[in-house]
Amino acid sequence: MRRNESAEVTVASARVAGEVYQVGIIARKLSLAAKNAMAMVMRAGSTASGLRVVSDFFSELANTSITSAHQIHHSAVLISHNSVAQWRMNSFDDAMDAACRLNHQSKGLSTLRETMLARGEKRRNELQTSFRKEWTQLINFLEEIDQQIKASSVIAVNFRLEALETGQQTQLLNHMAKDIDLLSGQIKAHVQRSLKLLRDLRIV
Repeated sequence: MRRNESAEVTVASARVAGEVYQVGIIARKLSLAAKNAMAMVMRAGSTASGLRVVSDFFSELANTSITSAHQIHHSAVLISHNSVAQWRMNSFDDAMDAACRLNHQSKGLSTLRETMLARGEKRRNELQTSFRKEWTQLINFLEEIDQQIKASSVIAVNFRLEALETGQQTQLLNHMAKDIDLLSGQIKAHVQRSLKLLRDLRIV
């Protein structure tokens, strides 16, 4: 990884971590909203039986988003540390090259440089392998949430339609459906911004 790429990856990873932190916060709100909706569905009885499955879906979506947010944040931190380590190695190599140019007659310095480069090559390959693994995993986590959130938009519409059949609870349940739809949309926005940050880099 080149030095400019390391800097870009570090910045992007930090921004993704920030986006995902917001996903975790919103997912907790979504979990609470889903629980409140389920409680209301239980009170409404048989007239709201169709909403029970929908409420379960959003509760599961919230829990999955919270878990994934932790995993994504962890991957983003590892990637950031990895890119910093690679940047330091590149900086050290540049410093050694500069020293050798200034002291081109020093055989001892040239020998030291060759030894350090040989040792560093193994570590560099390890870092790059780890980086690709974490990078791919990070994108996969985000894409998984993105797919689930896309499905939630359709299910939120079903929630509202079902709410119309609940009689006295229609207004309250419809309001809850709007809240759930809004929270899902906020999660989607943060996830898609994160994916764009990573895909724009075109690293892997």
